[in-house]
Amino acid sequence: MKFISQFRNAIYSKDYIATFAENTFGKVVLYLFLLGLIGSAIITVLLLPPIVAEIPAFSTGNFITTYYPSALQIDITNGVVATNVAQPYFISVPTNDGGSAASDTPKNLLVIDTTATDTVQALETYQTAALLTSNELVVKKNTGEIQIIPLDKVTKFHLDQQVALEFFKKSLPFLYAGGVILVILIPFLLSALWTLGQLFFMLVLAFIVWIVAKVRKIKLGYKKSYVLSGYLLTVPAVIGFVCGLFHITDPLIVTVLLFAVAAIVNVKQREYHDV
Repeated sequence: MKFISQFRNAIYSKDYIATFAENTFGKVVLYLFLLGLIGSAIITVLLLPPIVAEIPAFSTGNFITTYYPSALQIDITNGVVATNVAQPYFISVPTNDGGSAASDTPKNLLVIDTTATDTVQALETYQTAALLTSNELVVKKNTGEIQIIPLDKVTKFHLDQQVALEFFKKSLPFLYAGGVILVILIPFLLSALWTLGQLFFMLVLAFIVWIVAKVRKIKLGYKKSYVLSGYLLTVPAVIGFVCGLFHITDPLIVTVLLFAVAAIVNVKQREYHDV
């Protein structure tokens, strides 16, 4: 494959300038994207096993039976809310191992109070992410903005644990399909973001290539230095990827130094004429 040949030559080539300097901007973008795609695909595959292991438990809907109170029933008729529980009724934010939620996290996920009049104040008083009143659903967004959703258009609605569980199980095929599509798309999205970041980084790295060429009296303009920098990023990118797999911090200065070494090793005098 052409990519494998490019990858091998990008690590080291006796005639680096002649091999890569004439390539177009589009070719270096494609090379970086494919390089990032391989790394992103490997990361995605490594992250899948623990996620897949949770699918059997997830498919049973156990989180619904755990967090949705079995006794709670909510009915909305012509925009008016009614419940079968004493109010105010609190559904707390789930916490791991019985610990407490973070300081900036609301204590409650939902509070039902059909007698509340000052809904905004009640939202703050109850320290809840959402408040269900007699005719409104009041939600506090992550940005701190409060959204009030009128329920006057809801003519008939019933919710209890069994209804929630049945709805979830009917949605499973769509959730699985969405999960498969997401797994396929994630490597492409990660690679696109990584490539974009490298293209901006190369604006600086190109100066290193240009300086090396200048010192060695090689006539190499900034444009071709920029193209070369995309291929010279191969070694730093691979080393950074491997370090990431083992949770080893790869400081930016190390990446720059590795790039500089790659430039010194590969950018040498050859029969070449800048255009």
